Amino acid sequence: MPQFLTPFSGARRQAVVVQADLANAVVHLFQFGLNPTVGTVKAELQAAECDFTDYVTKIITSWTGPTLAPVSGYQLNGGLLQWIVVTPTVTNNVGGAWIEDSAGNVIQIIQFDDPGVPMTVVDDQVTLPPVQVFPTSSIAG
Repeated sequence: MPQFLTPFSGARRQAVVVQADLANAVVHLFQFGLNPTVGTVKAELQAAECDFTDYVTKIITSWTGPTLAPVSGYQLNGGLLQWIVVTPTVTNNVGGAWIEDSAGNVIQIIQFDDPGVPMTVVDDQVTLPPVQVFPTSSIAG
């Protein structure tokens, strides 16, 4: 059986190619209770989107990198995003986030640990450092 390898040079090239496509990516938060899988579709995410007072989506205008990823391969970094409760009229427990490219395609879903992040009182916050990883790999064919 053949073995397919993605070396560091291949992982870096993938990151470079994708980087421009991720410009103006939109980051949304979803409420705790949704347990996304690789089969989760955008409509499911939208149905669970957060609606706490002061919530707005965030836009990543550009990604930095590529830089070496901590484990293996390369990564693109979307900066540090933060949502803060100012007026807790409507509250949520945040279960995670999803990122869409500028065309509206879901490119990543991030699920937070149970029981999520409460956004219920003044100064509660969600802080997220979006990262896209392009790993090196070895797959037997």
